[in-house]
Amino acid sequence: MKSQSEFYRISVLILLFATQTIRAQIETKLVASDGDTNDYFGRVAAISGDYIIVGVPYNDNAKGIDAGAAYVFKHEGDAWVEKQKLIRPDGADSNYFGYGVDIDGNYAVISACWSDQDGEKSGSAYIYKLTGNEWNEQARLTAPDAAEDDRFGINVGISGDYAIAGAFFDDDCGSRTGSAYIFHREGTNWVFQEKLVPDDCAANDWFGVSVIIDGDYAAVSSRYDDNEMGVDAGAVYVYKREESSWVNQKKLISDDSLNFVGFENSAFCGDHLVVGCYKDEEEVHNGGSVYVYVKYGDNWIKADKLCSDDISEGDEFGKNTSMCEGRIIISSPSDDDKGDNSGSVYVFNWNG
Repeated sequence: MKSQSEFYRISVLILLFATQTIRAQIETKLVASDGDTNDYFGRVAAISGDYIIVGVPYNDNAKGIDAGAAYVFKHEGDAWVEKQKLIRPDGADSNYFGYGVDIDGNYAVISACWSDQDGEKSGSAYIYKLTGNEWNEQARLTAPDAAEDDRFGINVGISGDYAIAGAFFDDDCGSRTGSAYIFHREGTNWVFQEKLVPDDCAANDWFGVSVIIDGDYAAVSSRYDDNEMGVDAGAVYVYKREESSWVNQKKLISDDSLNFVGFENSAFCGDHLVVGCYKDEEEVHNGGSVYVYVKYGDNWIKADKLCSDDISEGDEFGKNTSMCEGRIIISSPSDDDKGDNSGSVYVFNWNG
């Protein structure tokens, strides 16, 4: 529920990354037409072609307090224009619709991971399709083995005929091990295809807290994975589709000992993979950073590390990431440019 004692507008600040060094200039600034205190507009965002979708899970609307929403913007000429506000048709108080969003071409996926269809906080996700100039709901996704408190849809991704949803509190290998579910579009139906759980899963790993899918590849984050970098260091698992199966190809971990916890929030684009590390403390406490990987053969090699040029303590730069056609979107939801936790989103041009 929002605090009425704070009066700041939540906005998205979009910057343009000109070269591989961190040099930025303001391109434009997006705000919701009905933005309100503590909406946290820009907590998640994704881009595909001329469209940007922004999740606002704490939006109050006709469905209830913190029912949530998602805003769609279209690039027209030199401007980004708000086109539609999407609200879950069966929404309710504290469903947090818009907690996870992704977009690919004429399809978008939006999650409501606190919804109660299959038990309290079991979670769900919704597929939207662009028809003409309007985005309409096409399908609702839920886990075939859904259970109370799984939080299915904590993060979601979509690419072509495939969608993925994380359920980071699923209990297959112990309490809050986590899992991810892949769905395949068949006509107008979205059919469950496979459930992903790592071979080295353990209790409290939170596998599935962040997911992404692009073509034949998927990446799933395990926020509290224990590995050679330390306890709860975190990891990202890369999967490759082989016919109708998804096979683990690589497990990525940070090579920087300062980056414990928060190595997650991945985004694919072709042979590139970006991974957010929003609790990176190399510059300042919880300032954040983003790693860029490039695929060579069957391996993924670190190519660069990005930081904001106005980084401040607690910004959480890299909380969420997206990549499309040479652009990298990086959210910083606790940035304070327009007031405490007003939030911002950086858009970088990547030429690597």
